[in-house]
Formats: sequence, structure tokens, C-alpha cells
Amino acid sequence: MGLLEVTENTNPTHTEIRSHGIVKSAGALATVSLLALGVSLLREVVIAAKIGAGAEVDAYLVAVLYPTLLASIFVNTLTSALIPIYQKASLAGPGAKEEYVSASWTLTLIGMAVLFTSFAVLMRPALLLSTPGFDDAKRALTVRMALLLLPAGICNGLIGFQSALLNAERAFVVPALATSLGAVGILLTVLSVGRTIGVLAIPYGALLGAVAGLVVVSVYARGKGVRLRLVRSFWTPEVRRTVLLAVPLSIGVIGTFATLIVDRAMASTLGAGAIASLGYADKVIKIPETVIMGALAVVLFPYLTQAAVSGDTREMKSVSTLGLNLMLLILLPASLFCLVMSRPLVGVIFQRGQFDATATHLTANALSGYGAGLIFIGMGYVFPRILLALGKSHMIALLGATNVLLKIAYNWLLIPYLGHAGIAFGTSLMYATTDVLFVVLLLRAGVRFNVKSLLLSFGVGLGLSAVMLSVALGVQSLGIDASVAVPGAVTGGVVAVYFLYRWRRLRSLVFVGYE
Repeated sequence: MGLLEVTENTNPTHTEIRSHGIVKSAGALATVSLLALGVSLLREVVIAAKIGAGAEVDAYLVAVLYPTLLASIFVNTLTSALIPIYQKASLAGPGAKEEYVSASWTLTLIGMAVLFTSFAVLMRPALLLSTPGFDDAKRALTVRMALLLLPAGICNGLIGFQSALLNAERAFVVPALATSLGAVGILLTVLSVGRTIGVLAIPYGALLGAVAGLVVVSVYARGKGVRLRLVRSFWTPEVRRTVLLAVPLSIGVIGTFATLIVDRAMASTLGAGAIASLGYADKVIKIPETVIMGALAVVLFPYLTQAAVSGDTREMKSVSTLGLNLMLLILLPASLFCLVMSRPLVGVIFQRGQFDATATHLTANALSGYGAGLIFIGMGYVFPRILLALGKSHMIALLGATNVLLKIAYNWLLIPYLGHAGIAFGTSLMYATTDVLFVVLLLRAGVRFNVKSLLLSFGVGLGLSAVMLSVALGVQSLGIDASVAVPGAVTGGVVAVYFLYRWRRLRSLVFVGYE
């Protein structure tokens, strides 16, 4: 029997079947994401052990922002903008689909060339503005790594384009694995030549992994019948519609990266290791963010879009509430665990080699700040998908710009009292504020949620939190090492989720009983 048993001698309702499909699909995608995340986390552990959490890692974490922004402009917008237009072109026949793919591929290459040139020219002045606390040597290292990382950003953008086409054909695994090869490249390069060339092993490894990922996804896409050709007449009506949908989303992506630039610019004035500790803490937060939030959002989006297109407000309410319920159930325990167990958690993951007790202390403080906002980050994955389904992408762009102003304000208020941890807490407050604005916009758009079901999920989430923390603190009270307490608590939480999921009455209330 599966994790969700929807029969139990009864006929499953539409809601039960739909909920089962969402959870099952999200679980499959989460498994692939977990594998990729494991590689990424191992990469960070190796970097921490070989290079540490000092000035060199500070420089890298600033340098990587701009090439990542270049790739994300394509990756994070194409998935949402290209897929619906591609599906409509597919309905018109193979010829229309091939014409759309060729036109959009041509425009993507032109856009990549323009962005690459612009970033290369503006990199030095941009880094001068975003590293006010760096000395000349540290800033020169940052510029060098940023320029080395730009080609990797181009490769990742091209991977993102082909991944979007493959996702439209419901092929998810190979694109996800191809993306993870960047982490593999860094891991292997740092292990092999990290002691020789130091932090420069990271950008060289990133380029190696990105090229490998591009080769893999290109070969796989060709095998799936995707033909990428350059054409002269690329500004077709379908491409114009794609651009009109993507531009507001791009503004949202730029706004998100602008908050990171603000954070690292302000952290650069707080001494060596401040940026690195924030970066390592963010990698821990990425565990639930990548495995749970990202996977669930991808699966929810088609259901939300279908409900919006059909005008089914009841289904929109059900799917939206389901997404928020899952976020509450899983992220509330994760949030409280990061707050209470931040120090042992960071110690178990990173403290070895060059990553000493001081680095653990700084990173744990930052993790507490980020952990406080995990629930709000999760909600922030669901709310924009609802707006996208409703065709209101301009609202996402507006809130993306608002985030920058909120981040500056919260950092300015909290840094004098909490130092670099104030930046992390500021991020949590920013997401909380943005979620409130999202709810206001959604209510104005006519979207409603089942408050009773959300409160029940909140209560169940608190119960799961009590289980996890009881296991962790109980093991620690016996004098057992954190390397046992932390995995034991996580295991206890997973087991508790499993048994709660098997409890049909609770499952019907939380997952399918809010029609």
C-alpha cells in the first residue's frame, strides 16, 4: 500500500484523488531534489573543510551573485512563461511547436549574448558598490571570480531553457540531475586542486560542471525530439506573448537577487566571515526549501492553473489550502528545530577542518535568524503560484521591488543590535511582511482559504515540533553526542509524519476535508 491510502473500503472522492496525486507527484520530485541537494550539501561541507568560512569565501559568495542572476533571469522565468505557450503551440501541430521552439531559442541566445556583455562590462563598478567593506585585494579577488563564473552562468541559462521544454513534456528527472552537475564539478575540483589554487577551485569547478550539465541535457533533449535551430524571423506572436509574461517575472527575480546584494553589501562591513556564515546558514535553510517548497510548488502550479482557467473557485480554494497545509505541517517543525538546535545542527554538518568553533557560532546565529522565517518562505512559494495561475504576474513584480525596500529597512534596524544575525532575522521579517501583502492581494482577487483547516494544520505542526525537539533534547540530556541527537530528532519527525499521514481521519481533515 502507498503512503496515502484513499480507499479503505470507500469510494475515493475527487478531492481525495487530486490530493493523492499532488502529494505523490511532489514526493517523487522531492526525491530527485533530495539527491541533488545531497550533492550540493556535500559540496558545501568540502568547501567549509578545505577553505573555511573566512575572507575568501566572503569574496566568492558576493562574486557568484551576478552570474547566478544572469542564469536565473532565464531559468526562473522560462519555466513559468514558456511552458503554457509551448503547450498551446503543441496543440496547433508539430510544425507550430518546432517554429516556436526555434524562435524562442534564437531569442534566448541573443538575450544571453547581450546580458553576458553587459555583465562583463558592468561587473567591476557593480562589485565596487556592493562591497563597501572589502579592501582592494579582496575586491580584486571577487571581480576575478565573478568574471570566471560568467560562462557558467551562460551554460546554466541554456540548461534552464532546455529543461523548461523537457518539463513541458513531463520529463523532470534528467533536467534536475543535469543542474546538479554544477555542484559535482565544484566538489571534484575543490577536492583535487583546492589546496593548490584555493578558492579559485570553486569557479573553475562550476564551469566544468555547467558544461557537463549542458552536454547532458542537450543530448537528452535531442533524444526526446527537441530540435534547436536558429531562425531569422524569431519575433513571432507566440514569442511576444512569452516575453510579455516573462518580463514581470524577471523583475521579481531581479528584486530577489537585489535583496541578496543588499545583504552581502551590508555584511561586508561587519568583518571577515560575516558573509560566509550567512551563506553557510542559507545552505542549511535550502534543505527544506529545495526538497519541500520547490517540489510542492512545481506540482501545485498545474492544478492551480486548471482551476483558474475553468473558473472553479472551490477547487482553487481547495488546492491553495492544501499547499499551505503541507507547508505548515512540515516547515513549522523545521523552523522550531533550526531555532532551538541551530548550534548542534551546524556543528554536525560543517565543523571540521578549517571550519572551527567560531565559524560554527557565527553560522548558528545566522541559522536562527533564517529559521524563524521558514514558514513564511514556504508560504511565499505558494502565494505567487496562485497569482500566476490567475494571470496577475505584475503583482509579483511589484512585491519583488517592495522586498528590496523592506530588506534595507529591516537590516538597518537590526544590524546594530544583532550584527550579521540581524540580516538573517531581517530576511524572515521581509518574507512575513510580503506574505501579508500577498494575502491582501489574493483576497482582493477573490481567492479564499479554509481557515479552520489551516489552524488544524498549525496545531498538528506544533505537535510534530514537540516530538522532534523532545527526541533531540532528550538524547542530549543523556550526554550523547549531537551527531546522534540531530539525526535522531529528524528521524523522529519523519516517523511522526508517516503515522499521522496513515491516520485517515486526520488526513481527511487536513488534506481532503476542506471542501
